[in-house]
Amino acid sequence: MMKIQKRRRTSVCRACLPSLDRQAGTGRDEQVKKCAGEQVSRGAGGQTCLPTGRECRGQSVIRNRDTHHAIRTTQFRVFFVYSVMLITIFLAGCAPENPTGKKWVKINPVLEQTKGKEQIKEHLYGVHFATTQDGWVVSEKGTIFHTKDGGVTWNEQKTGIKNIRLLNKVDFATSKDGWAVGLAGTILYTPDGGKSWTRQNSGVTDGLLSLCFVDKTHGWIVGGHSRILHTEDGGRFWQIQKNPGVEHLWSVYFINRNRGWTVGEDGEIMSTYDGGKHWRIQRSPTKKTLTAVHFTDKNLGWIAGVDGIILHTENGGGKWHVQKSGTLKTLRGIYFWNKMIGWAIGESGTILQTNDGGSRWHKIESPSAQHLLDISFYKSHGWIVGANGTILKLK
Repeated sequence: MMKIQKRRRTSVCRACLPSLDRQAGTGRDEQVKKCAGEQVSRGAGGQTCLPTGRECRGQSVIRNRDTHHAIRTTQFRVFFVYSVMLITIFLAGCAPENPTGKKWVKINPVLEQTKGKEQIKEHLYGVHFATTQDGWVVSEKGTIFHTKDGGVTWNEQKTGIKNIRLLNKVDFATSKDGWAVGLAGTILYTPDGGKSWTRQNSGVTDGLLSLCFVDKTHGWIVGGHSRILHTEDGGRFWQIQKNPGVEHLWSVYFINRNRGWTVGEDGEIMSTYDGGKHWRIQRSPTKKTLTAVHFTDKNLGWIAGVDGIILHTENGGGKWHVQKSGTLKTLRGIYFWNKMIGWAIGESGTILQTNDGGSRWHKIESPSAQHLLDISFYKSHGWIVGANGTILKLK
């Protein structure tokens, strides 16, 4: 669990690592059945006919001595229910088909050093892929794993650095230049894809929770007690950026060297137009802890957080509004492939997807019930990581 000093009006455990050592309740069981080849919920009104042209399941057919009348009555009932079902599908919609033509599948993360005899078992907090094949994950024990085949097999990359406990996030600006951040102001850097790692001097002792590099020289890190760090030389020197925030900051995202956002506890949202020389608080419609932020351009952005909160802006954060997520699970990551298609992930294996920019979010089938903690995309290829070595891939 992330160990940083508690402050007033904060809930670090709830926001950071919700119940990693125990499984959250599954909630109400939901009966599902096939609808035009997709999964839809069975409503409270009872069973519904399958619109397949075959016998309606769960429907009673009135038998009459007049066989012809009974047949016509049955046909009418089938036609009626079929019509109602089609209208319902049109209005409510079945669970959406993934527009990429892919679905999330679970990968068994085999450790190459053990010749396939062992798998990764640690809680994985961060993931980043620099190509379709080269990716890195970081764990609760300060371990860094690397894959060269898209996630099928993994190698532990030894840092040789002592007293590294928990690593939260990892980011690569190129396939060679990468950084990882964690507890007690830890910043690690590799210039060669992880063959060697060195410690960079952060100048702080706060827990560092998220980072974003727009190229191999310009990057930002955020963490506990509203800490924001910035570098213009790849991390040789990290500068503390002053800001008006007072809360722990859980996520940061920049679209270029100037425009960026960071979010954190108590619904705090801040933005900058000049690379962080000046940070300004944006009006937030919630007091819930915000854990992840992502923008597709300077205007369109989304934020996710506890209790299923999802926020959206169409003007760079000038105004944020709440989108209905349909879940109360804590969400730990959010990513948009383009302005319409996006995913949000979180506790108990929750995966939400939208095909319309978040106007409607749908819970999609997840191959894991573990807490999901981070999501990464390289072009159309996606990966999700989480508790107990969980790794999912969009295939």
